[in-house]
Amino acid sequence: MERMEAESGAEPDEDNERIDFLVSYARSDLHWAEWIAWCLEQAGYRVIITAWDFRPGSNFVYEMDQALKQAWRPVRFRTSPRMRGLQASSREL
Repeated sequence: MERMEAESGAEPDEDNERIDFLVSYARSDLHWAEWIAWCLEQAGYRVIITAWDFRPGSNFVYEMDQALKQAWRPVRFRTSPRMRGLQASSREL
């Protein structure tokens, strides 16, 4: 991964709505995003990731707005073009 950063979000109104992390990613980084979300959940954190938590056909903008309001720590990341090239090469083996 080239870069990973976390930021403090606004505190949610109710603890039962609290989400520890919102994992945001580019479509090409889905596998990395799922791995990060899985690791965070295994560590006991509550996580939102669009691949798992947004229903097909839902209003993406609304869902993302709600997730951003609930998440204490949004995580944004992207893999470098070099890493994407390595992933493609490994699939060809």
